Order: sequence, then C-alpha cells, then structure tokens
Amino acid sequence: MESLSEIEENTIFFDRGMDSLRALQLVRIMRKAVGSPKLALSTGYQNPTPRQLAAAIASNLGDDPDDHDSPKVLEQLLATYRGLLQEVPKVPDTGFLIPKSLRKKGLLTSS
Repeated sequence: MESLSEIEENTIFFDRGMDSLRALQLVRIMRKAVGSPKLALSTGYQNPTPRQLAAAIASNLGDDPDDHDSPKVLEQLLATYRGLLQEVPKVPDTGFLIPKSLRKKGLLTSS
C-alpha cells in the first residue's frame, strides 16, 4: 500500500492499496485513538473515504449529525486519520506462499 499521508478526503482507501488486513489494523488503531471500542470493521467498508469515515465515527460518538460536514470537524478528523494510517504496519507480499499451480488456474491471487 502506498503512503496515505497525503490522501485527499474523498479518496477511497481501497483504491490506494488498502486490503482487509490493513483495514482491520486501521480500525483497531482508530478504536484506541477515539476511545470507541465498538467501532466496527464494517464501518470502514461502508465509509471508504476519510470524509465518510470521519462523519460515521462522529455519529457513533454521539456528535450532532448536522455538524458532520463542518470543515473544522472534518479537518481535525482527517488529520487524525492521516497520522493513524502511518501506524498501520506494512504487510509483505505473500504471493510466494501460494502454489504456482493455483495461481495459474486463477483460483487464488495475491495482492
């Protein structure tokens, strides 16, 4: 996954190389950062951009839904997420662990 430190607020995380393992790691880091242990992995999939994720987390924290698009709130949350994304460990390519016979048939792929 390429560096996400300069990700735009409407960029889809998965278009920038995030996979399910990294999504799980990011959610775990965010749970600690925002003090919300109930933050679900599905929240990241249903809200795949920093802007959407910020609004969803603000909603889960009980903030006023009318304030979710407030530039100040979104900028603060976006800055937080940019920092947290850097904490997600990089996962090495595991393509070498998949038998070549399965890769050739298209049954398994590596990302």
